[in-house]
Amino acid sequence: MLTNREREVVRLIALSNKEIARELGITEGTVKVHLVNIFAKMKVRNRTQLAIAAAAIALTVALPAAAQPFYGDPYDAARANQWRYLAPNVYRAAPPPLAYAPLPPVVIPPPVDPPPPVPLGWVYRYYAPCADPDCSTLVVSVGADGLNVRALPRGPVMLSLVNGTPLIPMQKDGDWVLVAPACALVPTWTWSWTAGVPLSVCL
Repeated sequence: MLTNREREVVRLIALSNKEIARELGITEGTVKVHLVNIFAKMKVRNRTQLAIAAAAIALTVALPAAAQPFYGDPYDAARANQWRYLAPNVYRAAPPPLAYAPLPPVVIPPPVDPPPPVPLGWVYRYYAPCADPDCSTLVVSVGADGLNVRALPRGPVMLSLVNGTPLIPMQKDGDWVLVAPACALVPTWTWSWTAGVPLSVCL
């Protein structure tokens, strides 16, 4: 086990005996005595082996300023903490790490239900059978040029839909169903012969 003074000598092992003596305020002879004891305790033969052994057991070895890499950012604690500077124009000890403000917690908004579909009008239910077992979707299937969509049950015709147009049922009134389009509709620039209104088709 090294004494505190021997640890100080090991920390300065990259310097000459004269420089170590001046740094610690002791004589060169005392430095040599410490080195002989350290070599014996660490089971090494020279200063290079001592520096390697000291690094292996995590003893801090101070390097001369000329041997120290300088990254241009002495405030980076992750790098600066690896070195103990001796030159007066650089740090002798690692600077404190920078303090960063904590990030605010991430708030995930709750899922928002999509808005209900906009009603298109009323259709005769026998011309728009169910497209699935739950009858959540209807599909236009009529033997004429299109299925008339009315403003009210048995009311005036507003437009006509071509066969295969999917619809969403919203309300029933006897044989009539209020529907919304299950797709974006565009006019075909043709007209229903029976009602004289434009035919529309899915985009």
